[in-house]
Amino acid sequence: MKTKIKAATILFAVVILLSSFSNFTKGSNDQTLKFEFTVEEVNVIFEGLGELPAKKSEGLRIKIYQTAQEQLKAQQQTQSVPKKN
Repeated sequence: MKTKIKAATILFAVVILLSSFSNFTKGSNDQTLKFEFTVEEVNVIFEGLGELPAKKSEGLRIKIYQTAQEQLKAQQQTQSVPKKN
């Protein structure tokens, strides 16, 4: 139950944040924003997006998933490279 409440709270905050930016940047669709979240926070956002209608959230869920996979793979590769002495 705590996870669902936390997911809803974080999702609500993200939606409010993004809607604020969308009002601020009207007419500027080429701008991008960068955020940093822990893996746990991304999972909560991902779960929260899953509660929305697919036609609104699926593209963003795919983008989050692909970005996370790329970054996690890159982190694993750098961790597995032996250090030179």
